Amino acid sequence: MPAIDILLQPSRLMLGVLLLISTLAYVSVIIVAIPLSIKLCLLAMIVFSTVYFVLRDALYTFPWAWQRVEVSSAGVLRLTNQQGQQWKPVLLPSSLFHPWVVILNTKEPSNKWFHLPLPPVLIFPFAKQQHRQLRTWM
Repeated sequence: MPAIDILLQPSRLMLGVLLLISTLAYVSVIIVAIPLSIKLCLLAMIVFSTVYFVLRDALYTFPWAWQRVEVSSAGVLRLTNQQGQQWKPVLLPSSLFHPWVVILNTKEPSNKWFHLPLPPVLIFPFAKQQHRQLRTWM
């Protein structure tokens, strides 16, 4: 039985923040005096990246989006994605622990010379007790 078990839920706050930031980026690209073709490329990148990050980090609809964060009583972190795949990653020092949000930056514990990093886990305090326990564990 895990000591801390957090089932991630879609976040309206994250959705709002992502849409606000993308809107500001969109407006700033429109205002800047650069050729139209470059503007169109930048605007397309903003739209595609906004859709990607909203679906992955705010709504958790992608198969590789995180679903569950568990910390065992022995202190071992385990992440589970929507497909049911599990990882026991190493927590990086660049992780952020704040009362409003916890951002877990992790990497796979491997000896390979190249591997893709795991996407960060964004945890909002919808379950206040578990959120507090996770911040204390860190």
